[in-house]
Amino acid sequence: MSPGERYLSPAETARRLGLSVRALKHYEDRGLLSPAKGKSGWRAYGPDQIGRLHQILTLKTLGLSLSRIATLVLAPDCDLAAVLDMQAAALETQRTRIGAALQLVEAGRRRLAAGEPLRIDDLIELIRETTMTTEPAYQKAYHELLRARLTPDEFEGMHFRRGWQRSRDSLVDEMKTLTARDEAPLSETSLDFMRRWSNFLVLGAGGDEALATKASEASRDAMADPEAALDAPYGQTERRYLRRVGEAVGAEMRRLYAAAEQMAAEGADPGSVAAMALVLRFRQIASVFGGHRSAERQAELRAKGRASAAISERTAKFLAEAGAQADASIEAA
Repeated sequence: MSPGERYLSPAETARRLGLSVRALKHYEDRGLLSPAKGKSGWRAYGPDQIGRLHQILTLKTLGLSLSRIATLVLAPDCDLAAVLDMQAAALETQRTRIGAALQLVEAGRRRLAAGEPLRIDDLIELIRETTMTTEPAYQKAYHELLRARLTPDEFEGMHFRRGWQRSRDSLVDEMKTLTARDEAPLSETSLDFMRRWSNFLVLGAGGDEALATKASEASRDAMADPEAALDAPYGQTERRYLRRVGEAVGAEMRRLYAAAEQMAAEGADPGSVAAMALVLRFRQIASVFGGHRSAERQAELRAKGRASAAISERTAKFLAEAGAQADASIEAA
């Protein structure tokens, strides 16, 4: 530490910058930030560390990942002046966009003051150019709730790329269509949609099911905010449709387990048409929330499902034999 310089504790630095101490520690762990050390060994932040934080946070606002930021800030030719140049360019772009949006607003006000209606093209351009200057309330709320649930590494791994969002928008449009026509929860269309929707959410979380669950919970809580819900990608009506399909799938799984239990108790032939039809239906329903999983993981979850359904070993054996018979019949065909 340089004598005469002012240093801040991690807690004070985090408070004044609106960050968390955990975020500062994460940057340190990633090698992006090296705090000064006092005589007592405590971590402290002086001008050099605050300057590096400016670089990190500026590059994050420009949409760069921490991996890319590390490449830039650890390069020998990267200094505060270079990052300030990048920030100035980004702010200049924002100022140009905001200036153009203000001109559109003023033009609209003049037309209305003169008693002239705004044409549909004028309204569309006004919406496109003015709403892009601020972060949507839902997205802001969702990201804040997500950050509260995830570690910095987990948040960094979430897919917020344009391609991912375009795929989501396409699925949301399909969901809205199914909701509007009151599609039956167990129809082939609903099951196919729910299978693709659940797979998409898990893949968007890098294949981490626990992470996908946290993301879904953050989305649910963001939609509960009246202001955020106004520009959410879908609303409570669609959420009710998703819930109805999920509940119907669970009920169907329980029904199939009960049917298998009865067939096994009655000594039914695992190779009968009824037994093979039952196991194929079981696989179809089970794949709705697990089509992305490996065969080993699906087998593990089926075993857990059987345990939660409290089926007997006899029934589990019956299902396995019926599955083998069904596979053989399909292969022979």
